Amino acid sequence: MLIVSRQKSSKYFGKTLLIFLSILLICSTLVVLYQVQIKNHLRENIIIRTMIKSYGLGGVDRTVSILKVVDNLISNLSDFIFFQHKDAEKVRPIVLDLKFKQFKNLEKSRIRALSEGFIYDGHPKVKGIIKFPGNKDEVKLRLKGYQLDHLATNKWSLKIELKDSSFDGIQKFTLQAPHTKDFHSAPVIQEAMRVREILAPRDGYVNLTINGKNIGLMYFEEDINEQLTEASNLPYGPIFKFDEKANKISFEDKKLFWLNDPVQQFIGGKIENIIQKPMKYIHLIDLDKWAEYLSITFLFKCFHGNIDFNLSYYFHPLNRKLEPISTDHSCGQKEDHRPLGFLPVGSEFVHKLLESENFQIILEKKIIWWINNPSAQKLLIQFNKKSSYLKALVAQEAPFIGDFKIKNSHLGEVLKWIKGLKHEPKFIDKKNKIQPSPLQAKFVPTLLVKRNSNLFQAILYPFQKDTIQLYEMSLKVAQVKTIYPINNKTNSDEISRILNDNLKLRDLKSMPKIKLNYFELGKKKYKKTINPHFAYINSDVNLFEYTKASTIANYFKYDIEENTFYIEEDTYKYINQTIIFPKGVNVKIGAGSTLDFSDNTGLIINGSLVVSGKKDRKVMLKGGESSNWAGIQINGFKSLSIINNLIVDGGNGIFAGLSNRGAFTINNSSFEIRNSLFQNNQSEDTLNLSNAKGSLDNVIIQNTKSDALDIDFSKVKMSNSRFSNVGSTTGADAIDISKSHLVADNIEITNVTDKGVSVGESSKATINNIIISDTLVGIVAKDSSHLIANNIVMHNIFMANTMVYNKKQNFSGAILEMKNIDDHSGIHIAEHGSTLIIEGVKRKTQKINIKKLYATKMKSVK
Repeated sequence: MLIVSRQKSSKYFGKTLLIFLSILLICSTLVVLYQVQIKNHLRENIIIRTMIKSYGLGGVDRTVSILKVVDNLISNLSDFIFFQHKDAEKVRPIVLDLKFKQFKNLEKSRIRALSEGFIYDGHPKVKGIIKFPGNKDEVKLRLKGYQLDHLATNKWSLKIELKDSSFDGIQKFTLQAPHTKDFHSAPVIQEAMRVREILAPRDGYVNLTINGKNIGLMYFEEDINEQLTEASNLPYGPIFKFDEKANKISFEDKKLFWLNDPVQQFIGGKIENIIQKPMKYIHLIDLDKWAEYLSITFLFKCFHGNIDFNLSYYFHPLNRKLEPISTDHSCGQKEDHRPLGFLPVGSEFVHKLLESENFQIILEKKIIWWINNPSAQKLLIQFNKKSSYLKALVAQEAPFIGDFKIKNSHLGEVLKWIKGLKHEPKFIDKKNKIQPSPLQAKFVPTLLVKRNSNLFQAILYPFQKDTIQLYEMSLKVAQVKTIYPINNKTNSDEISRILNDNLKLRDLKSMPKIKLNYFELGKKKYKKTINPHFAYINSDVNLFEYTKASTIANYFKYDIEENTFYIEEDTYKYINQTIIFPKGVNVKIGAGSTLDFSDNTGLIINGSLVVSGKKDRKVMLKGGESSNWAGIQINGFKSLSIINNLIVDGGNGIFAGLSNRGAFTINNSSFEIRNSLFQNNQSEDTLNLSNAKGSLDNVIIQNTKSDALDIDFSKVKMSNSRFSNVGSTTGADAIDISKSHLVADNIEITNVTDKGVSVGESSKATINNIIISDTLVGIVAKDSSHLIANNIVMHNIFMANTMVYNKKQNFSGAILEMKNIDDHSGIHIAEHGSTLIIEGVKRKTQKINIKKLYATKMKSVK
């Protein structure tokens, strides 16, 4: 453990204490005499201001007085004396080792930023080695941030990317000085967000050493990407945030941009319209999540993360709602123009949401919960304990830091403010406004590339042509690189033409690479390269609004007492349009009924579904002349769906051009499915269970295009079920589970193009009495999963009966334990780092090239 010892910390703290006590009297006199001049100077000089803040002066709430400084110092001295260092050992060490040249490149990057006044996009990545308890890996890192407070002290903000492993299951994260996140306020509010099920990056404190020099306490925070949603038990969907370098709302996953992901393109083409005019797109906004998020920021008196250019957004691909991601909070500071110093103002997105009376009602309920609910009072105690502990931790390096207490006494005033708001929309129309140039454009050229399905537009922002000379643009597609000469007279239209001529209608199976090359002129001529920024062309097409009740009435009857649309027994209905039921409305289908759907139409149910089929009068859902209807999606919002004696024939999972993975999808719901058949699907999964809890009994899935049953973030009990003819067009799995718990009994699997059972991503499964035949691989456990299987029959397995391995770098090896297997002489493969136990005997492990395996024998195209 590279933890500063008690003796060393005590000496350091003692020296700091003596120095500051000595100058305290002199400084206090000067502050009183020249307070106005000092405030103005510090406001203009971010370097000095940051260095002072790093000692805790001004702390979280920015207030400084002699009495408060002395009081904080005495309080921290007391905490330090009684602070238990066994707790400090929880602060794990991270060691970075960089070669001399690599470190110098980083140092030069910092010096340049200090001279130019901000950190711009072109600062280089460097390579090194990272070490932390139990691991060592190669790493890429660069300076992080935009303002110079990230570089003002010896605690430089860094963006870290591990090559082959992970830190707490995280491959990409940032390291920042605690003062850049307002010390201990950031981790406390993020804990509150996670407790209330708001997306928030994993975070904490580490002790950093670079090239043998102890840098001290640093705040680490997970990068916003797929691993964040995965850790939060949410399906991966588009993530957006404001790009300071391009003055544009951009996205985190460029791969989805180039591969023309329809979900990302759909929301990407509307994201700026949603921010400017949320009332028009209110059906695409998760009001409950935003109300929960805002109630927490109001509780903590935080406004910094609510400013438009600090907000981050997640679009749930099944709910099709925009949710907040909690980031960039600085709690305690106030602004005079804000009500109560921290509430939103009219031009901000979160304030525009308050123009919805429905949203106000939801938000008021969330705030009242924080005032009155006993569980809320327990949470306040929990948060304040964490704040107190973290304050004692950061005070070892910032001896003047003050307390950060979380109270709810001000929330009554917040409720009064909400009730006093007027319901008058105040939209800002930026359609005809000139796009401002990014700040960095004065230093380096900035290229923004926007697209829709097959059209590219470029914006080359104005730059200083006396110091910069463009000379070429390179475009690399499918390993073919082409150079296009350009110069300072080249405009955006010409670049757009080049992109459209070379990328339009091309099947992009790999990511194109665009680079803009230029000379930086001066005493010498330096060659420089930048990558473009990306965004989507805005669209006003509005989709996924709830279907009007009068339209639904053409197909379903309505029971007002049960708030349920229903179809009576033995009824035939031809449905020629997709129906999206309002949230909270239930749907029932009587025994013996048939719903016949035209192509690309289906049902999206935002409540529960009850199918009351009988053994001799099953309910049928199917396409008209083909199997190419959209399918069924249930967003249960934790309600219970009960399905009995149902036949689902076909379904492609495509609603208004956006694909679900499943032809029949159950999301955020409890469920019971019995005596039902799913067949002939045209989607990636036949039956997809996401964030669901329930049971499957006597379920048959057959004749699938791809996977049969996919279980994500769910708890499922399954019995007496059969899977056959799985994967007609690609390598497919009969049962594929991720981040889930499965208990299964009496299962039969036959004729599968990939894996009979695949258990991955920290899943736990127990399977008894299973027969698997005619598959590529019988049973697989991977990526930190644990599978126990008993009474197994396998025959006609083409590649391996069982396999255990690690596929994803943010997980580790897996465990597979099997007893009473009838063919233990078959092929069983265990990768180093995983465990395979058959009949109580641990099998030897071997090295496996997993990437090559998935690119060849286990390759699937979905």
